[in-house]
Amino acid sequence: MLGKRWIKAKKSCLYCMKEISKNSNARVSVIIFNYQARIIVDCEIVDIDQCEQKIDYDSGETNFCDAFQKAYDLIIKHQNYAFEKTEILFYTDGAGEYPKQEIQQFTMLPEQQRARIFLNCCTEDKNPITLQMIVNEFNSSLIKSELKSNFLVADLEKAWTEIVSRDYHKLKS
Repeated sequence: MLGKRWIKAKKSCLYCMKEISKNSNARVSVIIFNYQARIIVDCEIVDIDQCEQKIDYDSGETNFCDAFQKAYDLIIKHQNYAFEKTEILFYTDGAGEYPKQEIQQFTMLPEQQRARIFLNCCTEDKNPITLQMIVNEFNSSLIKSELKSNFLVADLEKAWTEIVSRDYHKLKS
């Protein structure tokens, strides 16, 4: 993803963070991934200017394994905080291998912790077999998940804003 699509994805992410920042108790983490994943924001109060500088384009193959491993690592690292929900907003324009080990780690979390996780996958892929497998595995393990395929980056801002604005996903202020 590059050019206008990348700019739109970044803008959508920042807009979503602005919505999240309306809740003083909310924290955000950002993982950018291609063939490798990197945590660029680690469970912090939203600082739009800082996030805008950190979210930068990096091209390469799509590797879901590293992305889900980093997400899992963040959940474990911050599990003792009193978060009511963990929203994973996942967007990709590519396909990757099924991250079996990484998904298995999520399914082994205590039930109470799994019940607080929500995975929302959006992809430009019309037939995202791997992501559908991930969503199915999460749902069968009591991790609420959904997949939007054939998804346009132009719709990302609206979709993510709706997710973080849902009453049942808000943290108590």
